[in-house]
Amino acid sequence: MTQTVSNEPPKTTWPQEEFEATAERMRGQAIDVFTKDGYHAPMAFLFSTINPDNGKNERHIIPIMAAQFSEDAHKDAFAYAVKKIAAATKAVGIVFINEIWMRTVDATPDMLKMAKSELETFLANQTRPSESPDRKEALFMSIEHSRFGAKAFYADILRDAEGKPSVAEWRTYPGGNMTGRFIHLLPQVA
Repeated sequence: MTQTVSNEPPKTTWPQEEFEATAERMRGQAIDVFTKDGYHAPMAFLFSTINPDNGKNERHIIPIMAAQFSEDAHKDAFAYAVKKIAAATKAVGIVFINEIWMRTVDATPDMLKMAKSELETFLANQTRPSESPDRKEALFMSIEHSRFGAKAFYADILRDAEGKPSVAEWRTYPGGNMTGRFIHLLPQVA
């Protein structure tokens, strides 16, 4: 059965307080999942204003989970699919959760003077976090709302002597300008 999506502007929305409270609950659930299973599959939750089951202007959370995520091509395909579904359902918010490798780069005075494009080029030429000897594991959550902007959080993954994982508390990801294939997945608001 094919559903037609309305072309009229959404009559429903997700208020900032409700969106952020839901994301906060999801952070707690992400730690629970990781603690129980030892990993967290890459997931996106779209806060849509079109119900995909009936095409009506209704608030709806759509979960999307990646089947494969080991290659860059898989990650690119997942980001593409999320963007298309977000546009089709007029999503106004997204929560993305994944395990990541992190690496801290100490900001030098010269780096602080760089324009954003120069800094992105500089960082792109650095060792990838997954290949760096000083990398660390973390759970990562980004939240974006078309009207309220983006925030990111991370929780360090800690391992005991036998390799059993545990998770530290969530912290706000430093810096405001995030880049990457899983950032800016929402349709742009005119």
